[in-house]
Amino acid sequence: MKKKEFWDYSGVRKAPGPPLGSRLVHGLGHVLLVSGCLASFSTVIISLCFYFFPDQSAAMAHSAYITAQTTVQNILHPPEKPHPGDPFTRKQKQSEDHFHQNAFSTSKLQSMKGRHTSRTLLALANARKVREIISSQVDAQYQLLIETAMGPMLYYNQGDSHWADHLYGGRDPMRDYGCGPTVTAMLINAFSDQPITPDEMADWCAQNGSHASGSGSYHSIIPKTLSAFGLQVDSVAGIDAEEAAGLLGSGHVLVALMGKGAFSNGGHFIIIAGLLEDGKVSVADSNNFENTLTEWDLEQILRELKHSSDGGAPLWAVSYPETAVSE
Repeated sequence: MKKKEFWDYSGVRKAPGPPLGSRLVHGLGHVLLVSGCLASFSTVIISLCFYFFPDQSAAMAHSAYITAQTTVQNILHPPEKPHPGDPFTRKQKQSEDHFHQNAFSTSKLQSMKGRHTSRTLLALANARKVREIISSQVDAQYQLLIETAMGPMLYYNQGDSHWADHLYGGRDPMRDYGCGPTVTAMLINAFSDQPITPDEMADWCAQNGSHASGSGSYHSIIPKTLSAFGLQVDSVAGIDAEEAAGLLGSGHVLVALMGKGAFSNGGHFIIIAGLLEDGKVSVADSNNFENTLTEWDLEQILRELKHSSDGGAPLWAVSYPETAVSE
């Protein structure tokens, strides 16, 4: 028989390995170690970003927070189907691209130039506050921010189902008589420190003598209401298109009382929001969402102003106090 060499261990029983539990604990330790290293590295990078780029980093962090919050809300509270009579949602599918084109992101607001940058951020904050007041769901109709000469403005429609049946002055439905409170609510919500909705604005106007029973609002609602909330309002009746364009270009928004024409058959307040690159203007029409998404010729709007002069009608320039119209 062949002599067994001393290095032949084929017959020696191998020692058992560590138990499964020990191997799992050992593997978990490696995972935690790697995760800790990655977390530490990420913390250092984020800290450096906030140190060297504070505005951009804050904007990105806030956007991520809003996105996460919206996602959780949509999971916990699935959006309801649109109300068929709601002007916002009547053509929502066709207008979806317009919403995306007009909606402002926080990062875009941070990059906007001009002396009213802080005010634009205030308008965005007010828009979010109003969404929370109105509903726990962030619906598309509350994400349309219109770019104006004073900064972004959240769009309201007087026929929106949240306040369409609210009685202005205790008798007149907002859907038919609420253009005055809705227009002033848009401006006050965007450019003052007071978040407000059209129904709240209607109650304030009724209590302060601006409601004209059976016909809507007195024309003085524009200077009376806006000035009460800290905005500068000046009557600019009688100006031509060039002068109106100059006001829009110098940080003013115009409120127009329209007569018979494209916007009204009798009398209707609209907001002339700002100049566009092609020389036309954008508007906020509280009674017609499609008009709000349309570019308009400024001369046409001025031709269709209502022939009225009480309360400073038919045209007012609105601005922050420091950009008041010089007399």
